Amino acid sequence: MQRTSSVSRVLGRTAVGAVVAAAALVPAGGAPAWAESPAAVWTVDTSAPSGLLPLGGGGWVASVPLNVCSVEWTVTGGPGGAGSGAQAGETGGELRVTTRGTAGATVALYPGTAGRAWADGGAGGTNGSDGAGVAGASDGAGGGGGGGGGSEVRFGTTLRLLAHGGDGGGATGGVGGGTRATPSGNAVDLGSGGPVTAEVTADGAAASGSGAGVVRGVGVPCPATAPGAPRMVLAGSVPEEGVIRLVFEPETPRAHEVWAPVTGWEVSLDGTATWRPLDVTAAPADLFATPVEGLLQGLVRDLPNGDYPVAVRALSAAGPSPSGGVRPVRLIGTPTAVTVTDVGVTAGVSSLRVSWSPPSGPVYGYVAESYDAAQDGENTPFSLCEAAVDEHSCVLAAEPGRSYRVVVSTGGRGAAPVTSGVVAAPPVPAQVPTSSGALDGPGAGPVTAGQTVDVAGAGYLAGSTVTVVVYSTPTVLGSLVADDGSFDTSVTLPAGLPAGEHTLVATGVGPDGETWTLTRQITAQGTTAGPAARATTATTVATAVPSGGGLAYTGAYVGVMAIGGVLTLVVGIALVLLGRRRRSTGRG
Repeated sequence: MQRTSSVSRVLGRTAVGAVVAAAALVPAGGAPAWAESPAAVWTVDTSAPSGLLPLGGGGWVASVPLNVCSVEWTVTGGPGGAGSGAQAGETGGELRVTTRGTAGATVALYPGTAGRAWADGGAGGTNGSDGAGVAGASDGAGGGGGGGGGSEVRFGTTLRLLAHGGDGGGATGGVGGGTRATPSGNAVDLGSGGPVTAEVTADGAAASGSGAGVVRGVGVPCPATAPGAPRMVLAGSVPEEGVIRLVFEPETPRAHEVWAPVTGWEVSLDGTATWRPLDVTAAPADLFATPVEGLLQGLVRDLPNGDYPVAVRALSAAGPSPSGGVRPVRLIGTPTAVTVTDVGVTAGVSSLRVSWSPPSGPVYGYVAESYDAAQDGENTPFSLCEAAVDEHSCVLAAEPGRSYRVVVSTGGRGAAPVTSGVVAAPPVPAQVPTSSGALDGPGAGPVTAGQTVDVAGAGYLAGSTVTVVVYSTPTVLGSLVADDGSFDTSVTLPAGLPAGEHTLVATGVGPDGETWTLTRQITAQGTTAGPAARATTATTVATAVPSGGGLAYTGAYVGVMAIGGVLTLVVGIALVLLGRRRRSTGRG
């Protein structure tokens, strides 16, 4: 079966948003020993905290980091002011609450101020939201202190934690700010069945009443999980009989992820059904024409000839990682190096169809590599495809608007390069084209003109270009690259999209080089709104390239290796240097 790999077409996952800096960053209690990312700690009173953005009325904005799975809040209301007879004001309420489901959320923190003493005017404490205290009053014989302001944590406009302010001192002291609808006067208003859940550990009055109200949040890091799947770079044989060589790159976590450290490696020779230990060393520096750092190598010895679906995974205290994908390897002894003939290359839509005549000698299989024809002497392949011994053609991913030099190799010797014609872009016909299947997109509700919607699809040639169009009047919304044959991206509908029925169309080519079109019906109501939820989500993510933008041309040369006249099949090459570029630009 043909296998295709793109060498230069992966731009990586979308970077997570920047996190507003907290007043201090320290580890919270209970974090695993391997949790390297600290949790956020915010302590907010009436003084200006460092690193938080101010809100009107004395509030502050904080962002919960993505690596924080819960936040332990202590919310204390402002105390009441003293009355004219030196009667002390009451302490404010105090809540101790642990919330979950707020990773990545923006929260508003409102510390309530203390009520003023009667001697200082008796004003009520302020809150900045709806928890202000009431001013004290006079009964002719004396005056009461102002009520303290309540302290709040707000998640959006309706969800909140509230600790009431203390009443002012004296018979005519002002009432503290906040609710009185509960026995304690405090409130945990998070709704029911929503994304934010809470566990209340204390609900009463503060132990002391000096100073202002305080809002303190301590983030608890998410527990460490198993490492990510390693990237398989090479899976093939070596001149020594019965040996499979595996070269792979360990995955690294994004900034908000906490992974348990790798304690070992395992290999499967039967498609992940069973696993056995794998001794791993650093890959030789001269393994590829362009050195690649950080690669690991494992050798599996004493194997009989045959076909092996191989995979690698990492081990850790939190469990094994996913496998780096299954790669077929064939052991058939040591064939004679031979050269294919009659190589033909046909430029199609986002692809090149390559064919050849089989040689007379025994081979492992075939590898076709494409090189940008404008980059004379360039030794980094743009993409490659592999074919089994009984196959004599395959399809390469290609960037529209370019022509390529194509080389077909087996047994370590490649045929003379053949130059292709110019590759075409996915067509945009005047009418909605015939659908090959359903495009994942907005749910059943209506969308609006100018709205950003999520779309995803699969079944495309790995590394090929896909164009997303909205009909009735065809309007191109963008182009992207379907790494591994799938994509998951966002597009913006035209601001002038009329109300009525329309069709989202994603056109590219399938693994066989034929047109592959996914469609989805949408109903527009013509007014701009927020993002729509997608009905379903693709399991493999590729990154969209803005319409008209060029695709990155970077990558590691890991072409066909010939060691002692033996062809080593190269699989998964595409993700090596591009994965590094991805992690340096977006994984944090």
